[in-house]
Amino acid sequence: MTNQCEIQAALKTWRDGLVGLTRQSALVKFRAPKTSSLLIDTPSPDEVLTRLQSGTPQAFRGEVSLGDPDAPKPLPPSTLFHTPRPDSEVGPVVRNLMRRAQAEFLDRGLAVLYVAFGILDWRDVDGTEMVSPLLLVPVQLIPEGPKGTPRITEGEDDPVLNPALALRLKEFGIDLPTAEDIEGLSVTDTLAAVKSTLEKNETFVGWTLRETTYLG
Repeated sequence: MTNQCEIQAALKTWRDGLVGLTRQSALVKFRAPKTSSLLIDTPSPDEVLTRLQSGTPQAFRGEVSLGDPDAPKPLPPSTLFHTPRPDSEVGPVVRNLMRRAQAEFLDRGLAVLYVAFGILDWRDVDGTEMVSPLLLVPVQLIPEGPKGTPRITEGEDDPVLNPALALRLKEFGIDLPTAEDIEGLSVTDTLAAVKSTLEKNETFVGWTLRETTYLG
């Protein structure tokens, strides 16, 4: 029995190291850093996903002060994603994300840039409050010149439910839907499927699933 416990502990440590299941992982404890994440509040999550999958690049636009002489020219609402942050902050954030994503791809061949739909507020086994994104849609940013704000379109890989969160929730006896289960579903339907799965487990009491959209 002792050897079996030791083996299980060793396997858990090895698995955690491979998948990034610790609380330092943004997939397990998302902190929405100001310089490398962007909340999208318009359009709705379903519309954001539809536009990404259309292949038509979308612009970003933040809050613009009335009478601002440096305000960007208006764009049709159907061609942009809006964030509640000041528009002057949007360009630097998106360019930073693009540089970091390009560097990661060149260094390690990994696509790490996603639009995350839905946030699960949950408690770990020791009661620690956790914040984890749910549906991850790979995206790519298209440069618009040295000072321009890159535009966004869908990446090459398929949407997935947060794999690190899926493994962590197995510790509670919760199995999230598979990629096949959510294929072709809207964001609303995907989050509803996740919530239905969570509600079948008594651990879900006190947990919250929020409909939010982040680029990060």
